Amino acid sequence: MRNLLHSRIDFDLFKYNLKRNRGLLLIFTLLLSVTFPAVVLVNFISKKAGELGPEEIQIFMILISLVTILLLILTPFIFFNYLNSKKAVDVYHSLAINRNDLFITKLALSLFFVLIPFTIAYWSGFLLSYSLIGIDFDLYHLYHFGRIIMISIAIMAPSVLVIMNTGTLGDSIIYTGILLIAPFIAYGAYQLFAEANIIGFSVGQAFTLAYLSPLAGLISSFEFLVLDVDGHIIASYWLLLGLIANCISMRLYEGWKSESSEEPFSNKKFFPLVTSLFIGILFVFLLSVSFIPNPGWKFLSIENLLIPILATYA
Repeated sequence: MRNLLHSRIDFDLFKYNLKRNRGLLLIFTLLLSVTFPAVVLVNFISKKAGELGPEEIQIFMILISLVTILLLILTPFIFFNYLNSKKAVDVYHSLAINRNDLFITKLALSLFFVLIPFTIAYWSGFLLSYSLIGIDFDLYHLYHFGRIIMISIAIMAPSVLVIMNTGTLGDSIIYTGILLIAPFIAYGAYQLFAEANIIGFSVGQAFTLAYLSPLAGLISSFEFLVLDVDGHIIASYWLLLGLIANCISMRLYEGWKSESSEEPFSNKKFFPLVTSLFIGILFVFLLSVSFIPNPGWKFLSIENLLIPILATYA
């Protein structure tokens, strides 16, 4: 955490990347605008503004949030892409910038290129809604915006962490996907396993997922879902975990060598750790799904183990 706090954004490199990728900034802004402000404006021009109400605005909020999540996951692969090339790594590491400052600059660029378009699209959508279709201002609109900003660093963290442990784009994308879906499979495995084997077990509350996955945390912060969670606590929780995860990524980046690029894994401990945990979780999940009760309650019987073992092995 100390290294993260002491790191500084290199504004020369930041401005260079901003100028070089300004087209990407425009594309992201247009993409996010399609999900909210453009729809409001089109309905107003076509004189269908009366058909839009608070329920429709909530749908637009969900759409713009989902697109923002997708961009937060994918954008680090653009700005940290140089780590997949030995020559590019040598060039970047020859610059008069220390590793920590280079890392924090690239991380700031990844956040900037998503959050600025999101801010423009989000508030332009609401300003049009307030002025053109008579939607009343609600503090919830401001709260939800702040929560997305806070949780964004945690949503981006798995991508950055995987990039710091892999040397190719393909492996980075695959293992980022594994880290993102693992909490949902783990939650499902726990629920199904306990329901199948513990007499009297009642299904747990879905809001537990909000503390296992930043994606679920963001979705659970929608107040109209009426979940028993405090959006402010969830956002603060994931902000802290996101900072911790990026501190770990920064630590890994300090030891990055050009020889690690173009290789599947730059950290020999990453592959066995992630795959072992994921396979174990997946096996329990499949075992619980395919569980066949029998009079002797033989949970580890052949008929119960066969399908999970074959599927997990595959």
